[in-house]
Amino acid sequence: MTHLKHKIVLLALASTIFTACKDNVKKVQPTENENEVITTVIINLTDSVDASKVISLKYKDLNPNDINEGVFTIPNLDDNRTYFGEVILLDESKTEIDTISNEVAEEADDHQFIYKTSDPNFVVNYVASDVDSNGYFVGLKPKITTKNLGGKKVNLQVLLYHLPNIKKADINENIKNGSTDLDVIFSGINIMSTLQ
Repeated sequence: MTHLKHKIVLLALASTIFTACKDNVKKVQPTENENEVITTVIINLTDSVDASKVISLKYKDLNPNDINEGVFTIPNLDDNRTYFGEVILLDESKTEIDTISNEVAEEADDHQFIYKTSDPNFVVNYVASDVDSNGYFVGLKPKITTKNLGGKKVNLQVLLYHLPNIKKADINENIKNGSTDLDVIFSGINIMSTLQ
């Protein structure tokens, strides 16, 4: 079974599951990957109020083995809103684009996304249908909620843990025992005030 080994190393990691990143956390040089390469992370967010409104958080680094930083696309989010997410991981370094998130879905028993945020009112939850064959959460379809954050900037850290034959229901155990295939922070997400 393929082990996705692409890592984006950060200067600081948060210590709790869904809270922690600071605004000044920066990405540093990623390590070389023996197998698959993740050049692009896209989180498509569908607005629960207006399903026709889809916005995307994006990270792209077409040459992850050089010293140059990747490029982030970070749109504004509305306050007091729920967004239904879909994570897409791509390898765009080849002529034919490889959708790595399909592999994660196929190997769901061995993978889990963990989401950490910089504010307790910026909440990421798993959805009940997004589970592996054992009923353990995968995290390819996060649900993101903003609450009373208008005018603030928040961070979202996205980690993908590889857990071959060791994945459990306990998220803390998975963080402790797994290895990270992906670790990237979308920082400075602006939360727009909305009329209630």
